[in-house]
Amino acid sequence: MFIGPLRKTPHAALLVVALAGCATRRSDTEASRQESASPLPAPLLDLRTVAPRVLVDLTGSDSATRVLIVGALRLPNGRIAAADAESQRLIYYDPGGNPVTTIHLRTLGVRAQRLIRVSADTVALMGTSTAVVFTGNGQLLRRFDAADVLGDLPQGIPIILGVLGGGRTFIGLLGQHSGPAPGQSRWVDSITIAAVGPDMRITRVLDPLPGLVLAVQDSHPRQVWFAPHAVVVSTNSTLYYGFGGEYAIAALSATGEMTRVITRSWQRIAVTGADILAYIDGWGSRWITSTGAEAEAQKREMRSDPFFEYVPAFSQFLARASGELWVRTPNLVDAQWSGELYTVPLAPSNWSVFDHTGRWRGTLILPARFLPTDAGSHYVLGIEYGSGRSRKLVAYDLPKEWSATIR
Repeated sequence: MFIGPLRKTPHAALLVVALAGCATRRSDTEASRQESASPLPAPLLDLRTVAPRVLVDLTGSDSATRVLIVGALRLPNGRIAAADAESQRLIYYDPGGNPVTTIHLRTLGVRAQRLIRVSADTVALMGTSTAVVFTGNGQLLRRFDAADVLGDLPQGIPIILGVLGGGRTFIGLLGQHSGPAPGQSRWVDSITIAAVGPDMRITRVLDPLPGLVLAVQDSHPRQVWFAPHAVVVSTNSTLYYGFGGEYAIAALSATGEMTRVITRSWQRIAVTGADILAYIDGWGSRWITSTGAEAEAQKREMRSDPFFEYVPAFSQFLARASGELWVRTPNLVDAQWSGELYTVPLAPSNWSVFDHTGRWRGTLILPARFLPTDAGSHYVLGIEYGSGRSRKLVAYDLPKEWSATIR
């Protein structure tokens, strides 16, 4: 599966073909696609001017303290669980924002990269190839290591994609560099997704799926700026996968069977030369520490980097246990933070909300510098990035009438 430098490729078709063996009947997939289209305009909720509730002030008056929150979740008992990759701790806060339980992750042999919800009061702390699952009060339930998986897998670097209920897990195999087709300089590197049962045995291995757009530069493969990439998120019973070359998102059951494909109308937006220059200037103001001629030389070198020609269809997923899926619309301005389109939103972020059947039910606009990490029936919780190193966990209340429309 190759993509030329400027060729439009139907990634959605690739996704469906690759997953076709996982579907029970072709008619099921077609019905799922029909559910995604809604005859009525999706209602809009704009929270840009709404004041959030501050749940936890992570830095307080100590501006020298650096935190790197990689996940925060509200638990049924009102507590907040937050994972800090800087200190490598999982911290539980009471409803007043005071820390009540702290777990030092280095002693467990896992590095915090993501914190996700497995069930209402169960969370999973995920590293690259290791995950640990905790109860709402911090009790360790189980540990998963991709190296312990039993069964035949293709070659590649194993990473954990999702931790589901009942001891089930999804892993991905990366590093299957196929290289460009003759005469081309770009290609889509694949990812192989495998479902793992509670006994650590492989229950299903999917055909390779689009993973990452790469290009040859100076005889070495490198990532392409602004390019689509594999986006995944899991809930208690479902793993969602999509590749932003087209607006198509596959929902996989806990055993790896495709249950539906979520789609919606979408129009390609071309990346312009002005977009690239704005990105280089914005990124450079944050990360280039040199000045004068040296700084300009670094910017000139960046202008020769490979850039994708279209903005991806989506860049991030947020899933609720009740079945709703939130899908973030990319904004190229956001890449100025760290080079990616799924990290801190430097501009207000737009999210399409789909119900449990895959139907597009609403659109949400969230303030700039607020990264959502958890959504409940009447709230959205996330990280507010203030000036300097100021970080807060805040929540925005969702109107009951709007929440009712997306169920």
